[in-house]
Amino acid sequence: GVAYALAPTLLLTAFVRGEGFEAVALRSIAASLLRVAIVWQLLDGLSITLQEALRAAGDTLWPMGLRLAAAWLVFVPLALAGAVVGAGPAAMMGCVVGYVAVVVAALTLRFRAGAWREAPR
Repeated sequence: GVAYALAPTLLLTAFVRGEGFEAVALRSIAASLLRVAIVWQLLDGLSITLQEALRAAGDTLWPMGLRLAAAWLVFVPLALAGAVVGAGPAAMMGCVVGYVAVVVAALTLRFRAGAWREAPR
């Protein structure tokens, strides 16, 4: 994420060459996607850590149900709405960030509530 923030152009030179209109446009789009990926990485790392902590404590069904519900109730509607209105690539990738943010919030609440202490083993 730090490399994405500090040197997106340097990272992209390995994949996009040239100075024509298409190359400049592609670098611009890719740089915006890298900025969204920074947030995605942080949230995804949190979600994996929280889910695995709950899973290690024996609370497996709730996190699975959460991810399933959030995918269908958050991600799919956001992605469909974005497709209908013609959202750009960064906005569409933002749908994934929104989904993961909801998952992180719910997993954090579940962990802090301590329900994992009584999870079936």
